[in-house]
Amino acid sequence: MYPRELYSLADDGFILRRKNDSAITSYCVRGERSSGTNFLDALMASGTDLDIANMGWKHGFYRPTIQPPSMLVLGIIRHWKPWLVSMYRKPWHTSRNMHSKSFSDFIREPWDSYMIPEGNLDDDRHRLGHVIFSDRDPLSLGRIPNVVQLRNMKNRNLFGILNLDCNIILMKYEWLNENPSYLSTILRNEFDISVKADFTPIDMRFADKYDMFNDIRPENVANFCADDITDTDLNFIRWNLNARQEGILGYRLF
Repeated sequence: MYPRELYSLADDGFILRRKNDSAITSYCVRGERSSGTNFLDALMASGTDLDIANMGWKHGFYRPTIQPPSMLVLGIIRHWKPWLVSMYRKPWHTSRNMHSKSFSDFIREPWDSYMIPEGNLDDDRHRLGHVIFSDRDPLSLGRIPNVVQLRNMKNRNLFGILNLDCNIILMKYEWLNENPSYLSTILRNEFDISVKADFTPIDMRFADKYDMFNDIRPENVANFCADDITDTDLNFIRWNLNARQEGILGYRLF
């Protein structure tokens, strides 16, 4: 069962919950790569004086030992199609092997994540300590079958944060991208957080952490777009996507 308030995400673009009267002193951002987490993080860091809570890797499964009452969780999710394109174009934290894949192979490959390497390491040179286990199945600790099912599991984990007794804003990337100033209003009015006057959109550009893999990347991968996805691949994606989750978010499969 999904918490009832999730069903307003499709139309409103966000949901929020304040669970106590404790003053908010810190925040943590949660969401998958290529979902707007860096944009959201930068807005919060530059627009508020809140501390960044140490709750682990922001892209990993959220499994807190305790939930501080003075902390605000901000979760963010993006439409599946541009998200998949972005994950393919910038497969950060994946292996050298994944960087060499065509899109068709990329979406079908079992998923694993690694710490950003300091050198050009082949797959068989990744020692156990390089694996990011917070990106594996949180129950079995095994690899997740593919990137689409990774999305399903991460989204369910984000939805599940509502089962915790915590302060949270869960939003869609599209809503935040269009309404960054409205987020500041929510922070101020709903959570009594002081927001700076220059809480504005930020031009986010990040260096390619994996430029060492450019020699094996498929040709024109930087220009790959949603229109390049074949019907066969779309069918595979739709077959693997959790239709109910995407419906809750207001994201159509067709």
